Amino acid sequence: MSTSRRSGALVSVITPAYDVGPWIGEAIDSVRRQTEGRFEYLVIDDGSTDDTADVVRARAALDPRIRLISTPNAGSGAARNLGIVESSAPFVAFLDGDDRWHPEFLRRQLDVLEGAGGRVGATFCHTRVMLENGRVVGPRWQPAGVCDMDRFLAENNPAHNGSSLLVRRSCFDEVGVFDTGLASAVDQEMWLRIGARSSTPLFRGVRRYLVDMRLMRTGSISSDRGARYDALEKLLTEYAPMMRRLPMGLAYVQPAVFA
Repeated sequence: MSTSRRSGALVSVITPAYDVGPWIGEAIDSVRRQTEGRFEYLVIDDGSTDDTADVVRARAALDPRIRLISTPNAGSGAARNLGIVESSAPFVAFLDGDDRWHPEFLRRQLDVLEGAGGRVGATFCHTRVMLENGRVVGPRWQPAGVCDMDRFLAENNPAHNGSSLLVRRSCFDEVGVFDTGLASAVDQEMWLRIGARSSTPLFRGVRRYLVDMRLMRTGSISSDRGARYDALEKLLTEYAPMMRRLPMGLAYVQPAVFA
């Protein structure tokens, strides 16, 4: 039996971390403050060149649920995949090393997912946007209710960021892990794959602001817009033809506006 099963972990929290020394402590502390404490927490140091690992070690010395895993730099997708392999709780949540959760994030998401029915594979909450210094500047609009693959394409990834979701581990068992060949939109491709190929293809949006996302910090993957557009083109080519409920052309509207 795995460590997480013996310890009663309900959620595997995974943070891919690369050169996030100024913010990783805040991210970890937001996990430690969760009102739902039945989690294991894996921080994957993806070859950082700053003090990221030192900050994690200091927090891990205070909380046995935290585990630091160091690996050569291979990108956030590979770091998330390593976290999935090294953990085993029935639910999985990802928190980027520069974001933070509100204390009710896990409890609220679990309540919704556990009562959502057999076809819902993941939930996502609403997001507030903060500046690099941590100051919240406003909410980010997101839909609530059930979202299928068509809606994820037509509304340009309603979950918006990987830190907002709680996912059944069975989804990864069925469709595989993150695509490390993508330079951007790695999480969006995974949600589309779950929607297209999982036996639990639906997502449910929660109408609560439970995560703060640090917007466009220096060196972040999301700041590379060229890579983002290249990845979106690949996703649209693969998944837009699979749309059944909505017209395929709707998948191209928002990417065209942003471009």
